[in-house]
Amino acid sequence: MRFPSLVTAGLIMASPMFAQNTGQSDMSWTYTRSVQQDVFDTFLMLSYGIPETDAVQFRAECLIGNSGPYVMMTLFSDVSGQTDGAPAGVTFTSNNGERFQRDGSVVGALAEVGISGVDVALFTNDPIWSIFSEGGPVYYDLPGQNALVLPMDGIADQAVRMIDDCARIDSLWEAGEQTGSDPDEPEMDPVCLVARNLRSIDGEIALSLTIRNDSGEYRGLYWIDHNGMGQSFGALDAGQSMTLDTREGHVWEFTDGPGNCVEVAVADRSQPIIALTKPAPYFGPE
Repeated sequence: MRFPSLVTAGLIMASPMFAQNTGQSDMSWTYTRSVQQDVFDTFLMLSYGIPETDAVQFRAECLIGNSGPYVMMTLFSDVSGQTDGAPAGVTFTSNNGERFQRDGSVVGALAEVGISGVDVALFTNDPIWSIFSEGGPVYYDLPGQNALVLPMDGIADQAVRMIDDCARIDSLWEAGEQTGSDPDEPEMDPVCLVARNLRSIDGEIALSLTIRNDSGEYRGLYWIDHNGMGQSFGALDAGQSMTLDTREGHVWEFTDGPGNCVEVAVADRSQPIIALTKPAPYFGPE
């Protein structure tokens, strides 16, 4: 897992249409929490976006690095014309005018679907979290760009809980805070939990793999590369199909709009067609 040598911050780029939708009533907050006995299988993510689409303005996921847990934040912003990995400073402003500046790096600048923008890694004790707990809107901007807003109405308590959970991630299981203890919390598919530790291997056989989306919902397609990182290969609306050139041993993950894992498959010559049928566990069928 990644851990920052410096405190950094991250943003997400989407289409102009998504930019027009940010902060609108069709967007909602979700705290996805799945506590497992193996701390590296525990999944904590807070997101804000339009369910069942790739229009995600904000995502914060708890990760574990060499020095302990940290949060990788992702935010919508226009990074067109920039290069992946390029530095990107971000200014956060609270409703009371309190300001924080953090350094980030551009990701997904050339992505046609899914999340693009700036990655921001923050320690759980970073003072910036105070403005996410006040309940008022949080504004953020990059140099030369207009500020965008994150409405925090009704989510401040969940934001505080996510950061607290992340700081205590290695003790959540022992404290009895397992998945399912709260019936209102979404539960992650165990297959997806296992898949977080998978890596693609290059088998000897090249093959064509057809993905058929029978789920009735939007699905993002990601190849899990040799380092365990997801590489976007587009998306399928309900009823659509796509044929991919791949190799035996390649791992493929299929997500809902905000990027939550729904199904996983490993390419095999005996299964040239994969039908996606599971509903997203966080939002249900459209």
